[in-house]
Amino acid sequence: MPPTLGFDASPAELKSIWEANAAKWPDIGPPWRPSPEDVTLYRRLSASKLPGRTLILGATPELRDLLAEHAATMPHPVVVDCSPAMLIAMTSLAKMAHPDRERWHIADWCDDESGCESYDLVLADMVWWTVSVAKQVALRDRIATLLAPDGLFVSRFRFRDPKRVDEDPQAVIASYLRRLDGDCTNEQSLRDAMLSHLYDVTVDVAGQRMNRERILALIASRSQSERRAEHRRFLDVTRTRLIGANWTSQTRNEVLPALLERFSVAAEATASDYDAGQYPVIALRKRTALA
Repeated sequence: MPPTLGFDASPAELKSIWEANAAKWPDIGPPWRPSPEDVTLYRRLSASKLPGRTLILGATPELRDLLAEHAATMPHPVVVDCSPAMLIAMTSLAKMAHPDRERWHIADWCDDESGCESYDLVLADMVWWTVSVAKQVALRDRIATLLAPDGLFVSRFRFRDPKRVDEDPQAVIASYLRRLDGDCTNEQSLRDAMLSHLYDVTVDVAGQRMNRERILALIASRSQSERRAEHRRFLDVTRTRLIGANWTSQTRNEVLPALLERFSVAAEATASDYDAGQYPVIALRKRTALA
């Protein structure tokens, strides 16, 4: 049997990961959560299908709030997530969305039977790296099946920067500590940028997955050797913010070819309120049989 590429976990392990993520979500920001400008891009790229029959993959509060803007004129959106803990936690972070104006389904995205023949719009935020490479194909086909002929799939993706794999991880950490010395006003953004960078430096290229264990060891080693207390504190907090799983890690050229077998790119845009070069929002249109 060929090895599993990308994220690989049992259902029990996946449940535990999402429950842990639910507890951390209030303390994290972009790129792990959509930024205000990301939401603006979602709004613009989805505009032709709002208000319409909409499916959200995952419990992302920012996307649910976006649809809540149209609550008076659109059918209740369907929200599908395998984790009740995430649905509850994300609802507490929503500003406008309310469960009474949504239809929740606790299910795997590939298996959900939501009772709607087709959707005008499917929204998701960075779901592609939370499934294995093989399951990405199944999810792609499921979305294509659920979309109306002229529907849109709009999602933010994370693409690994292939040039970073040759960088020295300790030099990368040192560069962010120098940036901290120059401007400590937004530690969270700097911490998240460093983690995003290190995810690409330490990646398991052959397995197409992140390597959390290596990052933990690198940051712990650096913290122990740092003389400055503010550096040690920054690094120690960074360890607690590490993503909760060895998610799938792919370059743009590894993600798009499979997607483009069933979809074409209708539009693409990138936020400017954080370092979002690897995190574009892409609108995809289902290919017709003749396309």
